Amino acid sequence: MVSGYEVDLAAISVAEENIFYNYQQEEPAQVVFHLSNGNSLTLFFPEPGACLLLPDAQGRGFSSPTTFRNQFNCPIGFVPILGPVEQHEPLFEKEAARLALYNYRAARNFRNIWHHYPTHFDEFREVLKQTWPGMDIEPPEVDMSTG
Repeated sequence: MVSGYEVDLAAISVAEENIFYNYQQEEPAQVVFHLSNGNSLTLFFPEPGACLLLPDAQGRGFSSPTTFRNQFNCPIGFVPILGPVEQHEPLFEKEAARLALYNYRAARNFRNIWHHYPTHFDEFREVLKQTWPGMDIEPPEVDMSTG
């Protein structure tokens, strides 16, 4: 038994049907994040629709928000699910792109989102280049030749 925190999967818009280990649902899936200070954070999926965040501070306590922050001082951000980009993605209105932004189907609207909300594209591009060596991306361009 370990202490953990329930994670509401509905609040973060993930495709729960895609969470499994080794293409099997009999064994719980988990994602472990190893921090540079030796601590770790584990997302543990014991059954469909359930997720627990299990912090491990190598035996050190973290009973308050301050001590937790000291033991697990790492930025956590939202990363859209990687998936297929629509080959011939039609240009949508800005509001449709906004609604797709925090949906787990965001990859299907990848170009629309960056076309209508380009503010942080350069930051996204740099993170992509740093975390995926050899990969680069250009801002989306609208092809008006096909009507």
